[in-house]
Amino acid sequence: MEIGSSESQSECNLSIKLGMEFDSDEHAYDYYNEYARAIGFSIRKEYANKNKAQGYVTSRKFTCYKEGYRNKIKRDMVVQKHRQETRTGCLAHIIINRQLNEMFRITSFEEKHNHPLVSPSLAHLLPSQRKIKVAQAYEIDLLDDSGIRPKASFDYVARQVGGESFLGYTKRDLKNYLRDKRKESLKHGVARSLVDYFEKRILEDLAFRIMSADKPQTFFTDQDPAISSAISLVMPQTYHRLCVWHLEKNAFKHLSHIFRDNTSFPKDFSKLLYDYEYEEDFLSAWQEMLDKYDLADNSWLKTTFAIREKWSMTYGRNTFSAGMRSTQLSESFNGSLRGYLKSDLDIVQFFKHFERSVDDKRNNEKKSNFDMTQSIPILKVKLPLLIHAREVYTPTIFDMFQSEWERSLLISVNDSYNEGELCTYNVSTLESVKEHVVTVKRSITQVSCSCKLFEYLGILCRHALKILDTLNIKDRIPIQYILKRWTKDVTNINEMDAILEEKDIDPKVEVTARYRHLCHTFVQISSEASESKEGYELVVNGANEMIANLKDIKKRKESPDKSAPSNTTQNEPSEIVFIDNTNFTKVTGLKRKEPTRRSNTRPKSFTEKSKKKSRTSLPKSLQCQTDQQLDHLPHFQVPYTPLLDTSNAMDVTEGSFRPLCPSQLSQGYSSNESLTQLLRDVSFPNFNKYSQH
Repeated sequence: MEIGSSESQSECNLSIKLGMEFDSDEHAYDYYNEYARAIGFSIRKEYANKNKAQGYVTSRKFTCYKEGYRNKIKRDMVVQKHRQETRTGCLAHIIINRQLNEMFRITSFEEKHNHPLVSPSLAHLLPSQRKIKVAQAYEIDLLDDSGIRPKASFDYVARQVGGESFLGYTKRDLKNYLRDKRKESLKHGVARSLVDYFEKRILEDLAFRIMSADKPQTFFTDQDPAISSAISLVMPQTYHRLCVWHLEKNAFKHLSHIFRDNTSFPKDFSKLLYDYEYEEDFLSAWQEMLDKYDLADNSWLKTTFAIREKWSMTYGRNTFSAGMRSTQLSESFNGSLRGYLKSDLDIVQFFKHFERSVDDKRNNEKKSNFDMTQSIPILKVKLPLLIHAREVYTPTIFDMFQSEWERSLLISVNDSYNEGELCTYNVSTLESVKEHVVTVKRSITQVSCSCKLFEYLGILCRHALKILDTLNIKDRIPIQYILKRWTKDVTNINEMDAILEEKDIDPKVEVTARYRHLCHTFVQISSEASESKEGYELVVNGANEMIANLKDIKKRKESPDKSAPSNTTQNEPSEIVFIDNTNFTKVTGLKRKEPTRRSNTRPKSFTEKSKKKSRTSLPKSLQCQTDQQLDHLPHFQVPYTPLLDTSNAMDVTEGSFRPLCPSQLSQGYSSNESLTQLLRDVSFPNFNKYSQH
C-alpha cells in the first residue's frame, strides 16, 4: 500500500526535484527535514560515502525514518513483551552527490510513502524535529540547579515560547537530557566526581573553603559515642558539648518514674544544666539531688555524670559558643534543607542544591545588612556608651547589650578588695543573695566576671558594666570587649562586591539571559506587528535583514582572520534564494511557487523550523554546538516569498509567517547595528500608527 498523496503534501509550499543543488550535505539534510515536517514524516541519515584520501563526503542518502525493518536478535526469543514496530520498509528518500563545483545535487528522489503521514499539529513530535539547543540546555540546567522538577521546568519553558508544539523537544527529551547529564557527571565514580566538583568550586571562588581551614571552638552533638570519638581524633582542640535538649529528653526517658512522682525534679535537674558558676557548687548540688531522690545507684546518671564537662554550663562557660546550648540551630538548618533536597539526588547534585540553601542564607544576611543601613535601633536612654554600642553592634546584639545595661542599674556593689593592680568586687542584684565576683586590672582596663557571659556569648555582662560605670568608663566600650563577629562590618561588604564584579559571568547565565530578553522582546514585537499589515511587513523585511547580518557575525566568528563579506546572490524571477550557514545558496532548478490561497495550516514557530537531527540528546561538546547554532538560520527565514524583492509584499499569506528564533539570536551575539536599527524602527508608536490605517 502506498500512502503518499496526502492533503498535507498538496498544501506544502516546499518541493523537492531532481537536480536541486545545495552547497553542503548538511544543508541538504536541513531542507529535506523541513520538507519532511511539512509533509508529515521524520527522516534519518542512512549512509555517507567519503573520499578516502581527503575525507570529504562524496555522496549521501537520507531516508524516511520508517525505512527498512527491525533486525532480529537472539534475545527476541526470550522477550515476553516486544516493542511495537516502527519501521514499515518505506522507500521514500533522497540521494545527493558531490559535483565538480563542490555543490551537492539531488540525483535520486522517492516521494511515495507506504505509511500514514502525520498531521501538522503533531509534526513537532517527529524524532528528526526534536532537539535541545544550547540556549535551551543552559536554561534547563539553571532550572534543575534551582531545584525545579523536570515537569515544572518543561511547563515553564513551554509557556515561555507559546506552547509545547513551539518548543522543539518533548518532556521525555528533557528528562533524558538530565539523565544523561547525571550519568556524565558520575562516569568516573562518586569519589572522583566529588573531587572534580570541589576543585571546580575552588577555581571559581578562591574563598571557597570549609571554615577557612579553621577548626571550630565548640562542637554540639547529641550523645552519640561514635561522633564523640571522631571529634576527639579529628579536632582534639575543639570543645565537644552535648545538646542539653537531647540530654533532657534522655533524662525523661531513663528517669520517667522520677519525673512523674516528683514535680520538683525537673527544676532541680535544670539548675544543674544552667545555673551553677562554680564547680564546688555544682558537685554539691549533684550529690544533694542523688540523696533527695534516691538515685545514687542509677546507671544512666552515673554515665552522664562522668561526662559532665560536656553538658553542664559550670564547665561550658569558659569556652565561646555564641550563647548556644543545644543543636537547635543545626536542627533548624536541617529543616530548611528539606525544601532544597530530594531523596533521589546523587552526591554531586546534593552539593549543588546544598549551595542553594547556603546562598539563600547569604542573601538573608545581605538583606539584614541592607536593613541596618536603612534603620537604627531605638535608644532607651541617650547615653554615650549606648550610642557607641548602637554604632558598632548589629541590631540584635545591640538589643542584648542594651538589655544587659538596663539590668546593670539593679546591680549593687557589696564589697571590694584591692590587691595591687587587681581590684575585686562582690556584686549582686537587688533583693538577691547570690553574689558574682568581678575582677578588674586597671592598667589595661581588663574586666572579668564569674558569670562568664563574655567568655561564652561575647558581650559584657550587667555585672561588668556596673563596675565599668563605677570606674567612670561611660563613653565607649573598651575595644577588647567588642567581638568583631557581632559588629556591623564583620564582613567587608564593599570588598565582597568588588570580588563579585571581578568574577567572570557564568556563560550559561549570560546566554539564558539573552535568550529570555529576546523572547520577551520579539513576543512584544510580534504582538504589535500582527495588528496591522504594514507592521507585519516591516517586521518581515527587518527579520530577513537581521538573519543576513547574523550570518556575517557567524562567519567572522569562525574565521577571525578572514573578512566575511555578505555573499548575496541576486534573486532571479524564477528562483528562490535560501540562506545557508556559509553564504547565500542559490537552489537551482526550482520554480517559485506563488501562493494561490490562504493556507489552512497553523503558523510555524522558530523552534519548528530549526535544524533537527534524528537523535534528540544534546551533543557532548556544548562549545562545538554553540559555534554551529547559526547553521539553523535558513529554517528561521520568514517564508515571505519574495525574500529580496518586496514589491510583491501584499501577496504574502498570513498563515506563512513564522517568528524569529530568540534562541538563535541569544547565542554568541554581542552587538549589531542592524538589530539596534530594527528595534528602533519597529517601535510601538510606529505599530500604533500602522494600526490606525
